Amino acid sequence: MIPDSVSCGYSVITVDCRDLEPPEPLVLVLEAIEKLEPYEVVKMLHRHSPKMLFPKLEERKMQTHLKEFEDGSIELWIWKEDK
Repeated sequence: MIPDSVSCGYSVITVDCRDLEPPEPLVLVLEAIEKLEPYEVVKMLHRHSPKMLFPKLEERKMQTHLKEFEDGSIELWIWKEDK
């Protein structure tokens, strides 16, 4: 589910990192956000919260919404702020 802060009509690019080992999740997500077009959002799936990723997203002025599940897995939505 796209968080309320992301408008309807966005195309979702899913990056499933649940079976990947570091640094692959970080690299794949950074590559995906560099290619983001208007009206696109990245949805990252991972086994746990990617703590090393958040500062890099902040440096790039990306917006995020993190959903954590009982098993520790996460769904992280990433998009560019509308100007």
